[in-house]
Amino acid sequence: MRRVRGKTYDIDRAIAAQWEYCDKHRLPHFAPLGGRCHRCGWNIFEPREYPHGNITGYDITTAASELITCCPHCHTTFCD
Repeated sequence: MRRVRGKTYDIDRAIAAQWEYCDKHRLPHFAPLGGRCHRCGWNIFEPREYPHGNITGYDITTAASELITCCPHCHTTFCD
């Protein structure tokens, strides 16, 4: 588990949270099974910090409350 700017990142917990969210709301699951983007190779549930201060990645709270349809790092869609 890792905290960055008040957000908590944990790959296993975020994956579980996304599955639970999709099941609860009867939505299709688009996020990669292990969390790794097929285009850029980064895990979508890990924070990626950029030199200019921007941070990308889905934290546990986001995974539990939003349908994930694209990579937060390279913006590739998982819906196609």
